[in-house]
Amino acid sequence: MNDVLNGAIKLVVVDLEKLNYISSAGLRTFAKMRKTMIAREGKICFVNLSPQVQKVFDIVKAVPISELFRSTEELDDYLATMQQRAGVAAKADRAAKAAAAASSAAAEAARIAAKAAAKAAEEGH
Repeated sequence: MNDVLNGAIKLVVVDLEKLNYISSAGLRTFAKMRKTMIAREGKICFVNLSPQVQKVFDIVKAVPISELFRSTEELDDYLATMQQRAGVAAKADRAAKAAAAASSAAAEAARIAAKAAAKAAEEGH
């Protein structure tokens, strides 16, 4: 676990399929993992919780419901959607930067044209 917490990993998936019981020490470990991931703007997801473990998570509000997934397939669907949204957002960001650069270039061209016109007007008088 320390390798995960000390690295640059942005997503941790914890598969709890074989976990039938969780102690307060286990909850503290997950809380530490969440805190570390949030600090690095990462995410932790829990998948395949047994009903008993799900109930403990619900009672102690150990993690937000958005981090709990019934199955690996449900998690895969969620991650695919998030990846698609990130791609759309990145494309929009690139388009906005290109538009800003074009606007800046157009403003510079207008400034140069105005300066040239003013110089021509001066020379004409």
